[in-house]
Amino acid sequence: MPFSLIDLGWNTFFEAQVSKEDSQNFTIARVAVEYKNHYLLYSGIGELEAEPSGKLLYSASAKSELPKVGDWVLITPYDSDKAVIQSVLKRKTC
Repeated sequence: MPFSLIDLGWNTFFEAQVSKEDSQNFTIARVAVEYKNHYLLYSGIGELEAEPSGKLLYSASAKSELPKVGDWVLITPYDSDKAVIQSVLKRKTC
């Protein structure tokens, strides 16, 4: 079941961080649950299980830079219910 991004808290602060190219190449999602090595995401295409990309894991200089519950992320979906997290948008609060 798809989710409304606005109902999930999407606003202009986050929208300003997504380029036109990003919006064409990736799907926006919100982290709902964080497990040890994977995540449950809510997005406009529904609920997805996700893992961070190797690039995201490699580029994170601290664990705090990895996705946390409530974060907005750009993802690449595959299969019908799986995705790879490509990047984490800047947090409005910490």
